[in-house]
Amino acid sequence: MEKYWIENIYEMIESYSDLEWQKRAWIDPDDTVVSSYDEDFAMLFDSYCFESFIEEWEKENYDKQVLEELISFRDKLIAYNNKIPNDGNLYDEQMLNDPDWIEVVNQAKKILCVWHIK
Repeated sequence: MEKYWIENIYEMIESYSDLEWQKRAWIDPDDTVVSSYDEDFAMLFDSYCFESFIEEWEKENYDKQVLEELISFRDKLIAYNNKIPNDGNLYDEQMLNDPDWIEVVNQAKKILCVWHIK
């Protein structure tokens, strides 16, 4: 697996684990960081091919504990995404106060506790 792919996924997990970063990027963007929930979700799954990453991680027989935490994170994030109303009435600020979102954030933190690349 390419090093840049691993690093990109790791950095995305870091951003998902950091509520303060999310507040800065999603609610009060500045010149250094601008993003949104939708952008981060698309980047993780579309640009960085998160599903394929998990499959490749398993195929390459990398750390199984990290794999379990990645799968749990993916499942929680997709479940959260599926609960967002189709009419777009869930705003980033509301998400950051949602206990279900905090579960996603905490799962990202669990990944970082077992996966060390830096």
